[in-house]
Amino acid sequence: MSIPYNFGIPNPPNNPSADVPLMQINANSIFNFVAIDHVGFNTAISSSGYHNVIHFSNQAADPGTIAGVGQLYTKTVTGDQNLFYESGLGKIYQLTNTNVTISATANGVTTLPGGLILQYGVIPIIPDTHTHTYNFNATANNITFPNNCFSIVLNPIRADNPGTFDGINIHSFNAASLTYQTTSNLNVTSATFIAIGN
Repeated sequence: MSIPYNFGIPNPPNNPSADVPLMQINANSIFNFVAIDHVGFNTAISSSGYHNVIHFSNQAADPGTIAGVGQLYTKTVTGDQNLFYESGLGKIYQLTNTNVTISATANGVTTLPGGLILQYGVIPIIPDTHTHTYNFNATANNITFPNNCFSIVLNPIRADNPGTFDGINIHSFNAASLTYQTTSNLNVTSATFIAIGN
């Protein structure tokens, strides 16, 4: 949407009647400008000037740093617009990751600032002393990390005898899977996990 505006109007040397049509354009443009993304003039509620929604003009690159001023903007990452924040010291943080579908379920995934991805859930455990590989995307709502898996926490679930300590070692992990090994034949068939990657 393009909003017309006539700069320098009214112009003192001009006959006011000559400037009135241009002044009306300017006044109407102010009304239209405020109404974009905001509660406009002459509303029945007391929130005139408040935002209804915020539309960002997508940036091709990070804006220049302004000392002492924070900047919020969007930029395209892997084909979609994502929200970023740049501090007055030039530190840039990616706040959203729209390439990951967030799922708040028993097994799920969410995004963290800085482009990180956290996923969690319950996975099946084969209780023997051999190594076994579990693919993250084998469970609904979990995913293969697009790039890397940085860290995993794996804890066995044992309901029959809480006083017994069972051991599960993470043998290795990557963006797609984790490989574990139990320390003994134990009565555990599932474990909780938390994994962080990007």
